[in-house]
Amino acid sequence: MSTKTKEKFTLKNRVVYDPIAKTFVQKGHIVHGEKVISGIIATCLYCGKEFPKKRVEQKFCNSKCRMKWWIKQNHDGKDPDYGMANCLICGKEFQKTRPWSKYCSKECRARSRTSKSAEVL
Repeated sequence: MSTKTKEKFTLKNRVVYDPIAKTFVQKGHIVHGEKVISGIIATCLYCGKEFPKKRVEQKFCNSKCRMKWWIKQNHDGKDPDYGMANCLICGKEFQKTRPWSKYCSKECRARSRTSKSAEVL
């Protein structure tokens, strides 16, 4: 009897047959049916919080921790400091999160876009 797993290719990725759920699942998932297997707990590389893994290669508890970890890697282990700036819409002083930050909030950024589109009309 052969122990080869059944595989299928879809347009996006490879799926394998899960004998417990009796369905095909995306390769790399550790999910059987609707329930994540208990016992596979990992520690987030950024915040150190424990979380249940949803994928074999998962290293972070969420995407925010993943992005913060990558940013820290590029700044010698420190959180980046881009300085202070004044918002172009409301004039309020704010801590820049990126070197090119111009607005203090999403609302001010949206207001700048609507004012630019009104100028074009």
